[in-house]
Amino acid sequence: MDCVALLQHRFDQIAATSMRDMPVCNPVLQVAVVGFRPWQQGSIGVLITPWFMNLILLPGEGHDWNNRSQGDAVMVRLPSGVYEFIFGDDPQLGVYGACSLFSPMHEFSDQQTALATAEAVMVSLFDEAHFSHSERQALADALAADCPGSEGRDAVANDAVSDAADPGTRPESGPEKLSRRGFITAGLAARREVGNGG
Repeated sequence: MDCVALLQHRFDQIAATSMRDMPVCNPVLQVAVVGFRPWQQGSIGVLITPWFMNLILLPGEGHDWNNRSQGDAVMVRLPSGVYEFIFGDDPQLGVYGACSLFSPMHEFSDQQTALATAEAVMVSLFDEAHFSHSERQALADALAADCPGSEGRDAVANDAVSDAADPGTRPESGPEKLSRRGFITAGLAARREVGNGG
């Protein structure tokens, strides 16, 4: 079973056991994995459950993040911006990264709407038009904060706009505005309200 299929299988199990009939769950929703694609040394996509929708980072074959502890955070640069992922650890899945999009999920009226939202998230994530010049500079400043001299700063700035910060490079801190999650989810929520006549 590949890692994406295992992710779905594992959360199907959780939905049918420990989360079954929990008030936080939206009973019209089911577990689904959406849009997973290669990214760095792993893959990224959206996991839908009846209680949350998260971006998920999975390590690729031959890679693991066993040096990470549950709750560790990492800033990951994607074409649309920089996102904070929190590491989780599961006995079956191992270590994976999660970035919360929606929780709880009661605002979704059906599975189709949740799937369409997840698909739109994946399109937006890889749209470089969302990553503004000011955010590129903020990212460069955050990553170069500990590099003395302009040469070191320029080198890190060039890396920041061309490469992703993989889970092995975690800045100790970074501007809160670097996260584009709010932008994406707010835009999708507005789109749903218009579509529903709200």
